[in-house]
Amino acid sequence: MWEYRKAAISGDDLINIGRKTTIQRFVQAMHQQQRPIVVFDTETTGLDIFNDDIIQIAAYKISNGEIVPGSHFEVFIRTDKEIPRFLSNGLDNPMYRLYHETEKLKPTEAFRQFLEYSEGCVFAGHNCEFDIPVLACNIARNSIELKFDANTECIDSLTVSRLLLPHLWSHTLENLINYLHIDGCNTHNASDDALATAKLLISLCPLAEEKIPFINNITASKDFIRLG
Repeated sequence: MWEYRKAAISGDDLINIGRKTTIQRFVQAMHQQQRPIVVFDTETTGLDIFNDDIIQIAAYKISNGEIVPGSHFEVFIRTDKEIPRFLSNGLDNPMYRLYHETEKLKPTEAFRQFLEYSEGCVFAGHNCEFDIPVLACNIARNSIELKFDANTECIDSLTVSRLLLPHLWSHTLENLINYLHIDGCNTHNASDDALATAKLLISLCPLAEEKIPFINNITASKDFIRLG
């Protein structure tokens, strides 16, 4: 298990028979040119995946390990729910003022634009276990025409960073930006956070590439056993 940890192999990697590991899939996606990565983030009215509304979606595309120039996407979305004035940590919510000053789209139109923007791409984000389900639930609640699979695979920079930097006490976006000296900021504005996440993925890629020879050696060994 110590060897697996050094090679950034997770418990999920051991369970999924015949599938590339998380780090292998991450490196492969980062070097693709034909299928860009859409690094996205959402801001919502709360943390209830099933009932809270998305009020902002922003994204950037990565192709062949670099942010695609001019690929920034951003929409603000109408909601009848109250925008919280404070975040869960007690700090002022920067979206409170920004949301009321910005032109907003109807939910169906906003989601349609995002799905068109991301069509054929790989999804990525920081803590996809929230953003993917909340996106799927919002689309399902607002449109019978648009389809989005809640089981869509997403490269999660949170998961990748935990595998590559297991010694860190915190893997929040803000802490990772500071630790890796990334020129970005975690402001709880989806545009800033999506850009910071894209830069984080690019910074993590060389660390992931260093693990590939160790992963290949372990998975090729006759002693390597996948569970399942």
